[in-house]
Amino acid sequence: MNDEAQIHHLETKVEQLTALVEQLLAERRPRVDSAPAAPNAQAAPVRASRRNMLKLAGAAAAGAVVATTSNVMPAAAVDTEPLKAGLTTSTTSTSASSTVLEYMNTTTPAVDGAIIGTFADANIFNVRDTRSGIALGNAGASSFPAAIAGYSYRTVANGVYGFTANPGYGVVGNATGAAGIGMLAVGAKANLQLLSAGAAPTARTDAHTKGEIIDDTNGDVWVCVVSGSPGTWRKLAGPSTSGSLQLLASPKRVYDSRAGTLPATEPKTPLSAATRTIDCTLNASGVPAGATGLVLNVTAVAVSASGFLSVSPGGSGFSGTSTLNWTDAGAVIANSVTVGSGTGAKIDVTVGGGGNANFIVDVFGFYA
Repeated sequence: MNDEAQIHHLETKVEQLTALVEQLLAERRPRVDSAPAAPNAQAAPVRASRRNMLKLAGAAAAGAVVATTSNVMPAAAVDTEPLKAGLTTSTTSTSASSTVLEYMNTTTPAVDGAIIGTFADANIFNVRDTRSGIALGNAGASSFPAAIAGYSYRTVANGVYGFTANPGYGVVGNATGAAGIGMLAVGAKANLQLLSAGAAPTARTDAHTKGEIIDDTNGDVWVCVVSGSPGTWRKLAGPSTSGSLQLLASPKRVYDSRAGTLPATEPKTPLSAATRTIDCTLNASGVPAGATGLVLNVTAVAVSASGFLSVSPGGSGFSGTSTLNWTDAGAVIANSVTVGSGTGAKIDVTVGGGGNANFIVDVFGFYA
């Protein structure tokens, strides 16, 4: 295409653009009666070459577009419940600009027979995958007017999705009113689902905050009760437990003071008027170091005289109470006991009363 043809092509485009701008301006300006043109009116002389004309026309058209768009009124809903679109402008080098939608009415949007329709909307700003009405729960049920609502009715699986790749929350629910509740979950199949993933929190080393809930890869559900790394956790439920009590598949012997017996944990001597600390995680018992309580069976063997045996949390020493009592030398006596555990799932065993005794500790379960 030669220069003359290019100029002609540009002239055509400028004419089209100018006509479009004139149409937009005509639609926006008030309607007034125009005076007829004066007879024999002469057109202003053209003082530009064809190339200059292109520049002038293009600049005029662009200026008209800017003038038109700069006067656009804030957007609003098409019904009687208007929304105003606005902009919060960044004022510093680190702050971000944000687009806002402001609800201009003081009344809550109306519900049309508990049905979301095309015009009678129970929520201020709706995003949905169908134009047809959507039931708000069961017939006669209360609706949930909201600032923003996402409705999936036909083709989209999820109503609202929140995601973040930064340290934060995918979705935040915050209710500051005296009767406010941060989140409501209602479902025909289930109210809430937690995805099973990751190691048990008691085996982790990362930081956690009080109130966190984890469903680990084993299907055990935990709640953090003290912040820390990894914090203090309590098991709520799991495949083999109801609540925080975890019963072992079979009892495990973690200590036997008699010489030549298993497990080989030292010392292998009777106990008399003293306290001995026993680690209940030994012998692959399955008891975690973070266990908060233990279900045990304790046996006194080959006692030398009348006496007693007492079990207490590790590191606490003699509690002043007895778990076993005997009166005859040579007696073999056993009893079950549920006791809180010290750090590392340890217990203290005290033998007193004048004689000595060997003893055995078997674990049946633990609290986590």
